[in-house]
Amino acid sequence: MKSRFLVAACVRAVLIAYGEWQDSALQVRYTDVDYEVFTDASRLILEGSSPYKRHTYRYSPLLALILLPNVVLHRCFGKMVFSVCDLIIGWLVERILVIRGLSASQTHLFSAAWMFNPLTATVSSRGNAESILGVLVLLTIVLVMEQHVALAGVVFTLAVHFKLYPVIYMLTFYLFLDSNYTGQQTREQSIVSIVPNRVQWIFVLTVTATLTTITALFYAQYGSDFLQETYLYHFTRKDTRHNFSPYFYMFYLMSANVHETSSFTSHFGSVLVFLPQLVLLLVTSLLLHRDLTLCCFVQTFIFVSFNKVCTSQYFLWYLWLLPLILPYSKLQGRWTGAILVLLWFTVQGLWLMPAYLFEFQGIDTFIFMWTAGLVMFACNSVILIIVLRNHQYLPAFQYGKVCQYKV
Repeated sequence: MKSRFLVAACVRAVLIAYGEWQDSALQVRYTDVDYEVFTDASRLILEGSSPYKRHTYRYSPLLALILLPNVVLHRCFGKMVFSVCDLIIGWLVERILVIRGLSASQTHLFSAAWMFNPLTATVSSRGNAESILGVLVLLTIVLVMEQHVALAGVVFTLAVHFKLYPVIYMLTFYLFLDSNYTGQQTREQSIVSIVPNRVQWIFVLTVTATLTTITALFYAQYGSDFLQETYLYHFTRKDTRHNFSPYFYMFYLMSANVHETSSFTSHFGSVLVFLPQLVLLLVTSLLLHRDLTLCCFVQTFIFVSFNKVCTSQYFLWYLWLLPLILPYSKLQGRWTGAILVLLWFTVQGLWLMPAYLFEFQGIDTFIFMWTAGLVMFACNSVILIIVLRNHQYLPAFQYGKVCQYKV
């Protein structure tokens, strides 16, 4: 194993061991509360019951199945799996950059931006499962670039099943598999075509067949609970707890006036907030799809920033895509890039202070958290604009020799 992967693995092993000590010695636990939910769901499966009998388990049954060793071997098994997935993400980042034409030595620095990011290492070692999703998303990109379209459709569907948000890439992948991908048109002739070609048909049909199969299997096993908790819940979810989203305070006030707000109005408002995301995702798919990694990063950044629920773990969704666009950014080596990173962390700190006062001091700081969330939203918008303006656009037909786009 390369030394950088070994060091990254050791860092995560130390964090997992430290987490075990903190959980037993301190009042504030290191382990993510969701990790206990995952483990309880796995225990229910071992007992022959449904994982959805565990309150707040709103994930794929696959996750509970993967973590069965948490119950029969050791409770840290899942944390080790998530940490290994962190390293796999680092390898996939390097693989994608090589496909795009970079030398192997050039990719090491950019994969290190993921593997040695303290946020990513901490989140996985605390027992958050997002890194599994990261592997599925990046593996889909690799398979598309290496012309394994049917297999890419299967992996992409697993990502959507695991957590719904990757569905935002569906139109982007579809448009990317156009006549440039098949080599049937030149750059000048290429336009966005509504009529699907053979490769697009393969991708769409594979996604449809895989999703139908997975859904049918788990529905037969767990019934409507599976559909409600894994899929439908996330469309009408109204998280009134404090989070980074600019919408959270609105939902909090609506819950406080539950007698004055009809159920229809509440659910309609919950769905309506998706509209800005949908419009922006459509526009970015049409304009940026030829630069696949840039488009995926921009769409994820938009989705997280505009989402009705936004927590720290959501940041990972675009952080594992960030190293894929860094080699093509004019911000490299400039003070502007460092300032943007500092700004990103600073606005989170502005939110974390009133959140701490609320959590541990019992002080009503909702209005301050909401204001900090709005500031963060504005800063994220500025950051994205600057990133786009400094990106060197690299369409698909300029990728490296590994990817010749023939069918």
